Amino acid sequence: MFARADIDRYELGQELCEQVGPFQVLAGQVVAVVCDRQVRLTGADGRLTGECSCPAGLGGVFCEHCVAVAVLAVDVVRPLDAKALLTAVDSVGRTRPDATYPDRWADDAEKLLLTLEEATIGHPAVTRPLYQRLVRRLARNGSNLGSHEAYSLWSDAVEQATTGLVQACVREPADPDELAVWAFDLQAEEPAHFFDVADLVEALGPRGLATYRRRLDQAHRNLAPEDPYDHHSVHQHGVIAYIREQFLVAFEPDVEVLSAFYAENPRPGSAVSIAKALRSAGRVDEALAWLEDVPRRSHEGDDELARLYEVRGRYRDAARVRWDIFERLPHSGHYRALLAVAEPLDAVEYATDRAISCLEGLRQRDENADDLLAELYGTRGRYRDAARIRWNIFERVPHGHFDRNRERAYWALLAAAEPLNAVEYAKNRAFAHLREQVARSGADAATSLVHLLFVAGDEEQAWRVAREHDLDDRQLAHIARALAHRHPTAAIPVLVRAAELTIDRRTDKARYARAGEVLAEIEVLHHRAGLDFADCLDQFTAAHHQPALLAALAKAGL
Repeated sequence: MFARADIDRYELGQELCEQVGPFQVLAGQVVAVVCDRQVRLTGADGRLTGECSCPAGLGGVFCEHCVAVAVLAVDVVRPLDAKALLTAVDSVGRTRPDATYPDRWADDAEKLLLTLEEATIGHPAVTRPLYQRLVRRLARNGSNLGSHEAYSLWSDAVEQATTGLVQACVREPADPDELAVWAFDLQAEEPAHFFDVADLVEALGPRGLATYRRRLDQAHRNLAPEDPYDHHSVHQHGVIAYIREQFLVAFEPDVEVLSAFYAENPRPGSAVSIAKALRSAGRVDEALAWLEDVPRRSHEGDDELARLYEVRGRYRDAARVRWDIFERLPHSGHYRALLAVAEPLDAVEYATDRAISCLEGLRQRDENADDLLAELYGTRGRYRDAARIRWNIFERVPHGHFDRNRERAYWALLAAAEPLNAVEYAKNRAFAHLREQVARSGADAATSLVHLLFVAGDEEQAWRVAREHDLDDRQLAHIARALAHRHPTAAIPVLVRAAELTIDRRTDKARYARAGEVLAEIEVLHHRAGLDFADCLDQFTAAHHQPALLAALAKAGL
């Protein structure tokens, strides 16, 4: 398909994919706007031609803008299996991350979200209600997840699903009244804190916001008097109060209205919300006076106070507050905020040295604190100390289903070793450590070793370890999905082997359908890597020429 474009324009086109505007799919054509350039692709007799309003396109060149549209159009022109998507949405939505092995759920969620994102380009009217269904189902499974890792993965999925819904609404606007009712009912019926109606403000528009406000006011009026001994009554009043506060702060930041609200619904963060409303109204000095008078400010209150000091150019006061925040919770975000106010005072080095001393003095450092300490050691030329901390982080990553964390820790370790001319030593020590884990724990630890071998480019050794420990189709699929983010070409043969094992080793009737789903993932990776999927599919079907497989492939649109 991309033979029309030279390699430089192909690479530029891939970088422009995110700049492609809404598609218009016509008979045999795809029309789109890329960076204010009008693009039209036409396919006929197996040949793809492109027209673009840029200088190169007007000269007959298949330009980078045409490449960007062509990369995304692959999934637009292919028929969409809405029923299969609905099944996948329900499958992910009715389950939740397991506290022990949360990445298993995350793999399925990530696959679904990627599929929905790609389908939205050409079929937003189909994906928009699917996103709404997914967000609601995820909301029902978001409490008591059992571990920070599980909650983080669930939270990421909710955020991606909400972002996808917004994008679908951009491409296919929803009815503002219906969307407003859906958003309010979602907040009222499910945990309200996970969803912010402000994310949908553009899709709702003035009409939708007015409908949302009427729905909120009606719910508030319909509340029976709160019974402090009735858990349901207390919960309902708390939910409606939270939604009202969120709406007032975001859309009606009037100090008097907020003060009246907090008089009726006293809560710890009320002073901060009023200060934010004052700042939004341009009344910065009033906001400062308000917060400075609060005797015991929360972390959020201190953050807002430092912000206000910065607005007024009071950098010493801002730095003092930023240091207090960092000292209470030393992580990279608070350190960056501290540096931002230290710079106008020419105190960046002083702030960095003080931050190092604070981190070194902690009795217990978590991974975030260690990560920051290693980074700061590097800025100070303390490379041995940085490498020591990076090794500690790598060594602490649990084996089994935390491969992305391990990959990040591995590359950070090598980066720390480079100034010491110890990259090979660090590599050898890292893989020796993983082999020791495999010797103790077996196949679960072997998935981590195989994944990292692929990441390091040692594919021959990776396959040797996979065969030695007889990894099954699910373990290989897990490795491939962890690779797919940054190494799609390396992930393809791993997923192909997973599909083969699904057919060869499983005996249930669903094995062909499962193999078809894996092959659909493989097709996506081929497109992402700019490779031809047809040869791969032909080889697979020739080796496994079964009517049930062919039926599953047809159902998957392959």
